[in-house]
Amino acid sequence: MHDNTSRVTQTKAALSILLSGATAEIVLLFRNKPYLVLTQQSIAVKIGMKTESIDSDLRELANLGLLKSKKIGAQKWFSLNKKRDKQIQAQIRDYIHSFGENNHL
Repeated sequence: MHDNTSRVTQTKAALSILLSGATAEIVLLFRNKPYLVLTQQSIAVKIGMKTESIDSDLRELANLGLLKSKKIGAQKWFSLNKKRDKQIQAQIRDYIHSFGENNHL
């Protein structure tokens, strides 16, 4: 039971992060072109936002494991963690399906 509760909590946290701020646009950018490796500045330009305004979004996505980050010189580079992306998508899919199973009308 604890394992399932923990999984639901993690899924809710992932959903919260993915649906807030610029994170949805950032995730879509990398999902549409999963080979991209970009700096914070280039991500901001591509989604039409200021560099500073996406700082917390990138940090949350990296903490979630959805984005990999690597500092090279003065720049931090971001790329999609494809394996973690698939795991999160599966968790969200299972979470959504659980509503259908538990809430019959």
